Amino acid sequence: MHRRHRTDIWSYLLITAVTVLIWYWSASETREERTLPLRIEFRVADAAEWLIQPDTITVSIAAEGSRRAIANAQQISRITVDVPATIGTSSVDVADLVREHAQIEETGISVQSVDPDFIELDLDEMIDVPARVALERIPGVQTQDRPEIDPPEVTVSLPAGLLAGGTRTISLQPVISAGAVEALEPGVRHTLEEVPLRAPNWLTEAGPLRVTPAEVRVSFTIRSQIVDVMPPVPVRVQLAGSPEDEYLVELEPKLLRDVTVTVPTDLGQQIEAGDVKVFAIVYLKMSEKEASLDRKPVTFFIAMRPDGTAEIVTARVAGSTGPPEIELKITERAAE
Repeated sequence: MHRRHRTDIWSYLLITAVTVLIWYWSASETREERTLPLRIEFRVADAAEWLIQPDTITVSIAAEGSRRAIANAQQISRITVDVPATIGTSSVDVADLVREHAQIEETGISVQSVDPDFIELDLDEMIDVPARVALERIPGVQTQDRPEIDPPEVTVSLPAGLLAGGTRTISLQPVISAGAVEALEPGVRHTLEEVPLRAPNWLTEAGPLRVTPAEVRVSFTIRSQIVDVMPPVPVRVQLAGSPEDEYLVELEPKLLRDVTVTVPTDLGQQIEAGDVKVFAIVYLKMSEKEASLDRKPVTFFIAMRPDGTAEIVTARVAGSTGPPEIELKITERAAE
């Protein structure tokens, strides 16, 4: 009697366990539909020598599968896809790439659609070219001589397409802030270590690039500190050139406003006080008068001291780095 009762209990437990297993299996195999995010990274062999744009995208996958398959797919947030190393633009079937990817296939899901399903992929080979390191001036100071840069030339790795159609000169500029030199003593040789370099906009806007070395050493001797000042009165435009006076030249405008000059500190103080006047000089050759030239940029700016001595100064008008153009009206005096 007891043996039969014991057998019935084991039979009941066995049937219960099998039922639970069947229920669990059925539940895990229930078909579901989900939209899943997926990050795709594109790469080529020897990736350091190639530029891929875009190199990463995020897509939405409309997936169908068992609960277990969906759960497996949710564990995958990123996949890597190898693309042929071929220069140019190609259309990529993203949906096929996702469906055929080993990681996605192993989950057991069925990929119904991918958004976006196609993209344009641009590949370009990275090449190494020499670049000159040039420094026009150090902000906040006037130097006794041209700053010495070590090394004077670096190597830039950039997409070959940027140089398509001809060789283009590349020049990088050391980035030195005025704060880095404001406390340095004039008349002493100074060296700034690990100065970073800045590439021109046309180069940085085209995509990533590598510069080797990325930093340089800059040595210089300060003559004086310099400042930006605005003359308290408009700057008069003066004509200079051939002494012949058979031509009458009228200038427009005769005065320039919103002028900023960059000068040594002591000279800047005299300009602000009105003791030193700033003039914009337009130099005209005799041939230009004879040709009745109708406009010409300011040739240079000068700071004129009370004793009659003058020096050429750097100036900009309304924030522009280029010289302003002056309209000319040239007539022969004999024709008046």
